[in-house]
Amino acid sequence: MLTLNALAAKLRPEESKQSWVTNALEDARVEKTAVDKVVTDRFGEKRVIFDPSDKEGTKIAMSQGYTVIPGGALPAAAWDNIRTYGTALPAGQVTPSPKPYSADGRPEHVIPPEQWTDAMRKRVAFAKEFFKRLIGETLTVRIVHEFGVSWSANFGYGELCLNYSRLGKRWFALPNRAEEVLDLLLHEYCHETVHDHLSAEMYRTATRLGARLAQLCLDDPAFFQA
Repeated sequence: MLTLNALAAKLRPEESKQSWVTNALEDARVEKTAVDKVVTDRFGEKRVIFDPSDKEGTKIAMSQGYTVIPGGALPAAAWDNIRTYGTALPAGQVTPSPKPYSADGRPEHVIPPEQWTDAMRKRVAFAKEFFKRLIGETLTVRIVHEFGVSWSANFGYGELCLNYSRLGKRWFALPNRAEEVLDLLLHEYCHETVHDHLSAEMYRTATRLGARLAQLCLDDPAFFQA
């Protein structure tokens, strides 16, 4: 451990992988600069820890070029030092998956239906009927004013939420056949059965619903003309 503390700055990347270095990482007296140097040599500057609590966040990290460090890559005592010094963080803290709501979040700013414009009502009616034709189920829709968030819509438990603050007046006024409308609704409807954006199941569901949309366009083109 003392050797690692003294020589860390001079270690070549291939030397940082040696067993004596791993043993030194387990010592509670190892210094932060030494831990940072070894972890960087082994896993690079852009790194995260595999996060079992946010598997989609881990996939997002991989897609953005991060090296994902598996739990078994180092001994438990070495992990203790890494976490103490914040040398590497769980993927869910670096590239978290989308989570529109949290248990301690504030209540939504819901726009009551009686305050909806005609364009809002028409869009909601289309969204409901479109869902019924694609999925074969009924749909509940609410519209909210949520400033300062990154999402335009979310879906869960048979309920679609549209964020007027992100979508704006223009989106609700677009024709039903507009790409922006169908793109958003198809994506959200995939979440009827799939939650992980980066899973194989997600793209299979998207292609399946896309095929149903094409069939619906052929069978009833007038449905999209409003």
